[in-house]
Amino acid sequence: MSKNAKTLLLQICQEFDDTIYSGIGLDPLIAYTVNLLDDNGIPTSFEYVVVAAYRMFPKKFGLAGFTEYPDSARINRALLHLTPRYKNWIFGNGSKGYFLNERGKEEAAKAKEQLLSGRPSVKKVISQPRSMYDREATRIRSSSAFRKYKGEKQGEIQKWEVYDALAVFSYTPASELRKRISNLITLAKDAEDQEIVVFLEKIIHDFPSIFQPRVDEDRVRR
Repeated sequence: MSKNAKTLLLQICQEFDDTIYSGIGLDPLIAYTVNLLDDNGIPTSFEYVVVAAYRMFPKKFGLAGFTEYPDSARINRALLHLTPRYKNWIFGNGSKGYFLNERGKEEAAKAKEQLLSGRPSVKKVISQPRSMYDREATRIRSSSAFRKYKGEKQGEIQKWEVYDALAVFSYTPASELRKRISNLITLAKDAEDQEIVVFLEKIIHDFPSIFQPRVDEDRVRR
């Protein structure tokens, strides 16, 4: 960071009351951050966005268990969600800087209005600790099924790999499997982790038989 840009960032990026931003999603907060930096002539490269977002919204972007440090991985995921591949709010990259398109500016303006209103946000706050989802997401991303899905590993996804990705057994009742994957999708959506959401929905689409009641389960119900 240049000295002048750093000084200006520290001046304009002051911490908000967490009751005001707790119900605002990660994506709008990042859009607001990028817009604020750009409007003030501050670079919008990854490092600047990380520092700015953490200073203003530490409860959202602080590292789980070590909130005195920014969670750069979480901020990076939020930035990825805004790229053309997903929400299409921003363009650019981490080294040259991120810039909002018209849709992104509209979302940033909405977030700004809420933040400057001083009114507590009314969106329901996620009850599960964020670290719970972080552990689930880390495990899913390290699974062979997800690595094949991403093209990092060759071959077709096998049924046993699906069970491994979901952390269940092949004999787990279908009703419990449906509940398990539904809960994971809900957690991923709450965390705005679209990549995991799409992967889990693809699993449901590609392996429908796993989630359908088996003959022995029907007998038990009868």
